[in-house]
Amino acid sequence: MLQFDPPPDVTRLTDPQLYARWQALRRHLVDEAVKLPQPHIIEGTHILVAPELTTGHRRILVDTPLHQIIRQNLVRDRAKYAEDPARYAERNAGVPGSAAARQRALRARQIYEGLRPEIDAFRQLPGVEIVPGRAFKTWLRQQVKTSADLP
Repeated sequence: MLQFDPPPDVTRLTDPQLYARWQALRRHLVDEAVKLPQPHIIEGTHILVAPELTTGHRRILVDTPLHQIIRQNLVRDRAKYAEDPARYAERNAGVPGSAAARQRALRARQIYEGLRPEIDAFRQLPGVEIVPGRAFKTWLRQQVKTSADLP
């Protein structure tokens, strides 16, 4: 979001004004998304900053284990780096088990830990559906089947 700035979890402590701009941008994205014609999906952590904007909407938290989040993050980093090594040099996750992979895994963990308070607060909101990550594909197929059966 703030492509050339320090990560948000760092700016929360070191640059409160920059962090406030990042939070305002996240809020704006959610506000614009909920105005779109339905159905639509807001995917990612943006919704965590403004859950009140989604009151009345179906809210689903895919509860994915941290190790899987880190693994997925490393896969995305490797794909981005392979796509354009010069542009994504800072996302080079190296080969599994390498120092670069460990460094990127640590960074993914830090990002997650920085978002944990927002995730935990979202989890406690009334009406939030929690779907275990391991059951998501089965759950999604059931949702598609159910919606196809509607008149």
